[in-house]
Amino acid sequence: MNKIENMNLILNKEDMKFSIAHFTIFNKTSRENIHGHNFSVSFELEFTSKKNGMFKDYKIFKQLIRNLCDSIDEHIILPGKNKFIKIKKNDEKVIVLFDKEELIFLSRDVLILPIQNTTVEDFSEWFLLEVVKDPSLKDKDGINSLKLNVSSYKGQSCTSIMSFKKTKS
Repeated sequence: MNKIENMNLILNKEDMKFSIAHFTIFNKTSRENIHGHNFSVSFELEFTSKKNGMFKDYKIFKQLIRNLCDSIDEHIILPGKNKFIKIKKNDEKVIVLFDKEELIFLSRDVLILPIQNTTVEDFSEWFLLEVVKDPSLKDKDGINSLKLNVSSYKGQSCTSIMSFKKTKS
């Protein structure tokens, strides 16, 4: 008799998206011009068992992603862990020192994320790590892996994957 070993729940909702301004830093003297993207986020959960026809009430996952998207939407995102820039911040403005440049932004428009660069790779990793921090995911029993994809447009995206050890019964 054939048995299904794993199932994947994929969440890819229209409102799981964010728009930001950013610039990618290539090295100590080269960066992109400031520009914007409309990003979309999808989430995949691989699990082994279900009860009552479902794994869990997955509204919580959709809300987590929506909340994260809303938290960075319509901001200039700066990479707080990039070794090629220095960020100075006060209540009114954020100053970014890069090579021989000084970029000045209003504080209210800027978010500094704990990432190395403002790329789909780092956004994907940041989102997944933030989702896993949520207390509602404390119990990971039955979850084999979580995958989170961030796409800046068709054909350009990155998926971060976190696997969980299966508990032996």
